[in-house]
This record gives sequence, structure tokens and C-alpha cells, in this order.
Amino acid sequence: MLASHIGLISNVTRGLYFSLGLSSKFFDYSPDALLSQISAEKICADLLDPGYSDAFEHEGMVVQFNTKKIMQFVETEKLSHEEL
Repeated sequence: MLASHIGLISNVTRGLYFSLGLSSKFFDYSPDALLSQISAEKICADLLDPGYSDAFEHEGMVVQFNTKKIMQFVETEKLSHEEL
């Protein structure tokens, strides 16, 4: 997963697609539509928690992704029936 310095997701790996169903089309980056971008915090609050930044930088850390509510943030009109 690639995210900006403020946590906006701009790309996901095939592994996240196959493991979690996170399609790259969910994260269609547009500099003109920053308010509609999905942040990493919406699917994994620990990623942006300042208390964990040292562990991420030095030791690594296992985090849990919660994608139950992700469809609330996806612009579904841009997706085909198969992609949903």
C-alpha cells in the first residue's frame, strides 16, 4: 500500500486485493478530489497513531485492517458490478 505523508491511500498491492478485496479502483487518486480520498486511518487506525511511529520505523509491527465500512468511502458509481 502506498500512502501520502498525511495517510491518503494512492495504490494497493495485488496481495491486499487478493487477501482483503481492496481494489486499486477504490483508491483512485485525484489531486482535485482530496476530500474524497480514503485515508489509511479509515481502514487501520494504528498506521497513523503517533505512539506507534517508532515501532514502525525500527522494529516493524503487525497491524489489523478493518475493511467492514470501506464501501461508505468508495465512489461506487465509478465501479462496474463485478468490481463491487
